[in-house]
Amino acid sequence: LTCGACAACPAGYERAGCGGASPGNCSDVDECLLGGSSCDPEHASCNNTEGSFQCACHGGWYGNGSGSCSPCPGNSRGPNASADVSGCVCNAGFHSGDGASAGIASAVQRCVTTVEVEAVTALRPPCLAEAPNRSEYCGGAA
Repeated sequence: LTCGACAACPAGYERAGCGGASPGNCSDVDECLLGGSSCDPEHASCNNTEGSFQCACHGGWYGNGSGSCSPCPGNSRGPNASADVSGCVCNAGFHSGDGASAGIASAVQRCVTTVEVEAVTALRPPCLAEAPNRSEYCGGAA
């Protein structure tokens, strides 16, 4: 980007080679390399772009990557660059509670196994003695 008469460079650029009769150039600033990005330092990656940068949460996390990322709910995973929790999906052997869907609709939703759902719906009472969280599914009965 060529700038005339040593004028200020736009945001995301810095002046290079301005002096004497030379108008100089504006060079892209690598905010990621210089640590000037707002990306979550532990859970997001930074990608330098011309005049700016982009953040993307790591796998298993969601959000815009800028500031902070949130973990996908228990027993689920998420791809990089998932803007919201709907980018998280249940791990193999788990589903979102309806018996079929692997998608997560809210941050408070969790993925369950078929055994947990059967313990709540078809087998109460009696409850499955080996079901996880037995007291939760069996109304507190031990």
